[in-house]
Amino acid sequence: MNSTRILLAGPFPPTCLLPYLQQDTGDDVPPQGMEGGSILANLALARLSNGLPTEIVTCDTELTAPIRTWKGEGVTLSVIRRRQKRAIRDGYRAERALIHQVMTQSQADLYHAHWTYEYAVAGLTQSHMPTVVSVHDHAGHMLRWMHRHYLGQYLITRWVFRTGRHFTAVSPYVADYVSARTGRPTSVVPNVLSKALLEKAGREKTDKSDPPTIVTASYWRKLKNIETALRAFSHVRKQIPGTRYALIGLDCHRNGPAHRWAVEQGLADGVEFRGRIPYAAALAVIAGAQLLLHPSFEESFGMPVAEAMALGVPVIGCASAGGVRWLIDNGKCGSLVSGESATEMADVMMQVLQDPGISQTQSAAALERATGLCSEGAVLEMYEQEYRRVLNEDRI
Repeated sequence: MNSTRILLAGPFPPTCLLPYLQQDTGDDVPPQGMEGGSILANLALARLSNGLPTEIVTCDTELTAPIRTWKGEGVTLSVIRRRQKRAIRDGYRAERALIHQVMTQSQADLYHAHWTYEYAVAGLTQSHMPTVVSVHDHAGHMLRWMHRHYLGQYLITRWVFRTGRHFTAVSPYVADYVSARTGRPTSVVPNVLSKALLEKAGREKTDKSDPPTIVTASYWRKLKNIETALRAFSHVRKQIPGTRYALIGLDCHRNGPAHRWAVEQGLADGVEFRGRIPYAAALAVIAGAQLLLHPSFEESFGMPVAEAMALGVPVIGCASAGGVRWLIDNGKCGSLVSGESATEMADVMMQVLQDPGISQTQSAAALERATGLCSEGAVLEMYEQEYRRVLNEDRI
């Protein structure tokens, strides 16, 4: 594959690059990075494992120096300091200035920003190199669910859509939204699944627990709808005694907001509040479950859904979550529920858990779809086509 040298920008866990970085750094290792970096980590590692030169810039709120840089074989990693307050209010002024410094030193042909926030704004306020923005959120629907808590990001996204020229989206659901806002066609490039996960897909059977385990990998917010999921699980546990429910993600730890709410409502019995755990550990929990429940009302893609599909774990998602609905092919590769009714959700969970035929049929179709959509080769080639198109347009 002929490769464009790119500067990837977005949330990223720098320590995942340790095998590629120079080994003589002693204790000088990169920071952990900010929340939500597994998507970009999978993409960067896919490029590096295929020998594609890659530069990465990301933010970290714990960094003391303004910029830190590490180099390795085929990779350059730059981490910049991210303010914990006022960053959105002034349009990420300090952060984008630091990213601009990284760009002036970069050897990349193109800047590839993920999400429509600080990284996209930095790319669209410079003239060093062309910018592609990959859109991971339906900002209009996010505003509807999060109200004033998302207003700053929403306004910044509107500016990005007015200013940018080159966009991709992680699902047709998001692509339709971006095209409606920008007036231009938007290519769909799904998130890539990790090579290690895909190597297990369809080959490695994980021992399942008995009684069964249901898992949700998400976080505690109204739009993620975990309250309804907990009510539904309570119904399931009464019908299938001993069933367990593992909750993974931000604010889902023991004594955290999700746990406290569940205790107050009398819904904590049988629930394992795992909270944030390492990515590999989360995949292991999903692989060992009989069912992944993704109750979110809104989802642009749904990485846990794609991961469960590749691992042969049946999936239930909300019909209103456009990215999930697309991933499971409108119910051909999983089950869809309204998300409003705990009783409906519980009924579908029990159907999947108690009917092996449903699980086997959906899992086989899901495996084929996930590996076809989200393989390294497919995603890297789609992005490479976008890079070439952008560079050709910018030369005209």
